[in-house]
Amino acid sequence: YSILQDSSEKIKVGFLKSLDILFFINVPVVVMFVEAGHQIILTLLGEQWISIDPLLKLLVFAVSCNAISILTLPILNAVGKPKVQFRINTFQIMTLGITLALFMYFGGIQGAALAVLITSIAVSALSYWEIKKIFPLTLRETIKPIFIPLAASLIALVVGKFAITQLMPLSKPAFLLLVSILGIGYSMLVILA
Repeated sequence: YSILQDSSEKIKVGFLKSLDILFFINVPVVVMFVEAGHQIILTLLGEQWISIDPLLKLLVFAVSCNAISILTLPILNAVGKPKVQFRINTFQIMTLGITLALFMYFGGIQGAALAVLITSIAVSALSYWEIKKIFPLTLRETIKPIFIPLAASLIALVVGKFAITQLMPLSKPAFLLLVSILGIGYSMLVILA
C-alpha cells in the first residue's frame, strides 16, 4: 500500500480485493463452525472437549470480524496516519479491558469470549469509519464481496446437511472426507460465480 499512497483509488481497489480474499476464507469457516462446530470438536478433539462449542463459535466469529480491522491498519500506516492506528489500538485495548471485566464477572469464560466478540465488532466498525476518511467507500462496496462466499457457503451447508442425514452415522474419516468435498465444491462455486 505504501507504494500506492498517492492514489486513493488504487488503495481502494487493493482494499476491496483484500476483502474478497478475506471473505472467501472467513465466511465458510464461520458458517462451518457455527453449523458443525459440535461435530468438528468431536472429530478433531474428542468428547471431553465438547463443552467449548459455544465458546469456539463466538471466538471464530470474533476473529472473522477482527480481520477487517487488520486489513485497515497497514493502509493507515501507508498513507501516513499512524496516529489513527494508535487511536484504534488504544480503543481496542480499553474496550477489551472494560468488556472483559464486565462480561467475565457475569458470564465466566463465555463472557470473556463475548467480550472479545464485542470488541472485534467495535474495532472493525471504527476501522471502517476511519478508512472511509481516506477514500470514498460505500457500505455496499464493502458488503458486496461477502455475497458470493455466503451464497456458496449456504449451498455447501445445505448439501452437507443432506449428505449427513443420508450417511449417518459418520466415522471420523468419512466426516473429514465430506468436509473436504464440500470445501472443494465451495471453491468451485466461488470460482465459477
